[in-house]
Amino acid sequence: MEDWNISIKQQLVTHSSGSVFKFNGRPGSTDYGISPSFKGSTFSALEQAQLIRTAAEIYQNAVKEVISLQAKATVAG
Repeated sequence: MEDWNISIKQQLVTHSSGSVFKFNGRPGSTDYGISPSFKGSTFSALEQAQLIRTAAEIYQNAVKEVISLQAKATVAG
């Protein structure tokens, strides 16, 4: 299984291969974007695309979870 680390605060997702995915903006907004870095990797273009897609899904799901938790805390508070 692949290992991923995420930092919502830094807007960063890293893969165990050393690949780094820096996110800009908020998912769903018009200024949302991703800057991938595959330094020193030998991934094919297809593998890179798959990693970008997976990193984006991981980041988007994490952001949704944080927003959901914040909304619940606001309602409860």
